[in-house]
Amino acid sequence: MKKRIIICLAILLILCVVGDAIAVFSLSRTVAQLRNLVEFHRIQTLRTSLVSDGVRLRADLIARLADRPVPSKTVHAHVERFNASLTACGSCHHDPEIQTFLDNQRKTFDRYRASIEALDIAATDRKPQFEQIALSIVEELNSRSLELSDRALRHLSLRSDDMTADVSRAWRVLCVTMISALICGGIVAFHLKNRITRPVEQLLDGISRARSGQPGGTRLSPDADEEFRQLADAFDRAYGELKSTQDNMVQAEKMAAIGTLAAGVAHEVGNPLSSISAVVQVMLRKCEDDTQSKQLHLILAETRRISKIIRDLLTFSRPSDQSIREAVDIGAVVDRMLTLVGYDRRTREVEISCKSLSEVGPVLGDPDRILLVFLNVVMNAIDAIVEQGGRGKLSISAQAVDGKAVILFADDGPGMTEQQLKSAFEPFVTSKEPGKGTGLGLWISHQVIKQHEGSIRIDSQMGQGVTVTIALPLKNGDED
Repeated sequence: MKKRIIICLAILLILCVVGDAIAVFSLSRTVAQLRNLVEFHRIQTLRTSLVSDGVRLRADLIARLADRPVPSKTVHAHVERFNASLTACGSCHHDPEIQTFLDNQRKTFDRYRASIEALDIAATDRKPQFEQIALSIVEELNSRSLELSDRALRHLSLRSDDMTADVSRAWRVLCVTMISALICGGIVAFHLKNRITRPVEQLLDGISRARSGQPGGTRLSPDADEEFRQLADAFDRAYGELKSTQDNMVQAEKMAAIGTLAAGVAHEVGNPLSSISAVVQVMLRKCEDDTQSKQLHLILAETRRISKIIRDLLTFSRPSDQSIREAVDIGAVVDRMLTLVGYDRRTREVEISCKSLSEVGPVLGDPDRILLVFLNVVMNAIDAIVEQGGRGKLSISAQAVDGKAVILFADDGPGMTEQQLKSAFEPFVTSKEPGKGTGLGLWISHQVIKQHEGSIRIDSQMGQGVTVTIALPLKNGDED
């Protein structure tokens, strides 16, 4: 955008400079013509003076011929005045033809001056003869002076016409330059308005829609400049981060609610579990049957695990730096999980198969929490298969990839919708009927896996089952 503005301003500057140069050139030419016209006016004035002085000389002679003598002093003054006018005319010409003409006029004037001087000293009987000679000479002077004046008048007329044309031309140039500058300035202003004002209005519209909660982001016209697109992208990113922060705040509120719920559950369930644990321990001391003793030990272990799960639930709403980290055998955890789900009669409708679990090295983590994650995933798969009213299969496999143990849980259940996939790890979100699920299982599993620096992903399509992929770091980076 900055480059475009610079180009527009440069075009305006070039137009102004070119227009000013043309105007200055035209005005300079006009001024030169004016100077020439003034010079021709001066020349015309000199020649008019020359004609006037010649007329005076002729008038003096005619008066003398009419016996009305003019004082010699006046006659000589008129002669000197004519001489001064002739000298002034000769000083401002450089044209050879005019200079030759003036030289001839000078010679004629010298003859006239000589005739006047001879007339002053001539005898009385010869004065009429000298007066006629002087009159003929002065007639010749006046004729040539009038010719000079007419020539100057013609040149003056031509120069005046040229001057009028130059003034008109200069006026047209100035008008065209001003109109062109106005038109180009309007075009540039309109262009900049479309390139700046319209994207700004679109940005403001995007901000207004964001303030009103409408989705869609900032939509700019396809020809918007890169700077505005970057600004719109920055605004969309900032708005996305703001929405993410808002969602995190909502999530924090949900976690606070979970903490309150967990505190109540711990209080309400803890006392019965303590009673069950005490009763089981009393029964163990009195039990002599090995099978029953084994079952009582299992009940006691699971009671302790339930107590631990409740305590862990209390810590899920805040970070914990006291998590257990030890080598965990994935195969052993899966075996424990299968033993527990085996007590659910619904597993009779599901064929569970395991493969390659023993080929994966140990992971680093808390075995009870990992067991909780596996239980949540498997129970969700069993619920989905049973709810569709038929038998199904669940496959559990593992492999080492890039220093991580990747465990796959793949079922052939009904699958999940796109919306269910998006909200799968949110708390209190469940697709089960009321009373059959809390919506916390996958959220807790996600929290546990994140605390173990791993990842959990769900892939599914409707009618094609669900695949849950869990990746956990191998202890010491072991791989197969």
